[in-house]
Amino acid sequence: MSAHAMAAVPPPGVDDAIEIFHRQLAVEALTAVENAAIVASEHIGCGDANAADQAAAWAVKSFLNHTRLDPVIKGGETHTPETRPQVGAGLANQVNLWLDAIDGVNLVVNGMPGAVSVIGIGIPNGSGSSHYHAPADTHYAYKLVCGPLVKERMPSPDYIGLHLGPAENVKRVAELLDKPVEQMVVTLLGRERNEPSIGELRQLKARLRLITDGDIDGGISCCLPRSQVRTATDMLIGIGGSSEARISAMGVKCLGGFMQTRNWASSKDSRGLIKLLQESGEMDRIRTIDQLVPDDRIIFAMSGITPSASVDGVTWRHDEGFVVTHSLVTRNTTGTLRFPPGYHKLGQKVIDTNAGQRVIR
Repeated sequence: MSAHAMAAVPPPGVDDAIEIFHRQLAVEALTAVENAAIVASEHIGCGDANAADQAAAWAVKSFLNHTRLDPVIKGGETHTPETRPQVGAGLANQVNLWLDAIDGVNLVVNGMPGAVSVIGIGIPNGSGSSHYHAPADTHYAYKLVCGPLVKERMPSPDYIGLHLGPAENVKRVAELLDKPVEQMVVTLLGRERNEPSIGELRQLKARLRLITDGDIDGGISCCLPRSQVRTATDMLIGIGGSSEARISAMGVKCLGGFMQTRNWASSKDSRGLIKLLQESGEMDRIRTIDQLVPDDRIIFAMSGITPSASVDGVTWRHDEGFVVTHSLVTRNTTGTLRFPPGYHKLGQKVIDTNAGQRVIR
């Protein structure tokens, strides 16, 4: 489940106040994804995707209701009103907030690795407003993500990109990283829609990491220090959800990485929409990361539900009296990466759920 929201910020021109506000938001964003991860972890292996998604969504949004974010859900992938909690009230000067309470819900309910809870927050530029370019107006988007080192070494802005095919991009990134193509690790969603790219890269002899769900973690892991990632990967390529691309872009920009997206039509898109996009030229338009995320100040927080490439999953330590979360939080203004473990005391940790406040035991 992913969604977009807006929230109040301090008056424009008060730089110190905005910086303090930004730091506070980072802590609140971290707590929100920790809560979602804890609740989602109670559904690992349950087989009920709707129950898991709704419980995690309620936990994160209910927490945000009690913070300075005070968001209103504006769009994105959401549940029906009767299953989705009402969240906050929008105010004049606002921030952009994107959340995915569970990226990889099928991974959770089947007890598989790679599921995370994610929030991205952007404070608009000096104009007091921010216009987000959707990475795709279609349900799916073609994505390309590489890490900061690749971006730093690119001899020109168009040296790699979606104007090139998968194999050519991998060869060029291998050259920038000074490694053989055969040692390049490329993450893709192992879906039928990505079969052409998978076939092309297998002919190239690149090492493929095929995932069934959860490509937010796949993109973020490309941008993290090698000493930190649990599963090293050099690139993410292929077609995945458009709403997940928006959140990924906020994290990739905080981490200094490279990302582009482009529309990809599917049976989930109406004929009228496809025609409109084709006539306007938007169907083939390549969007850069600065077009995807124009905000000046960005916060990105992610907490593991099941073990992922970037962060470990939730662990329940009843013998020690704690449930432990493993997370990532970063801000683009500082470039600092933090991977804080959270030790939440069983019998004292309280989380709002769709059944009311509950003590986690």
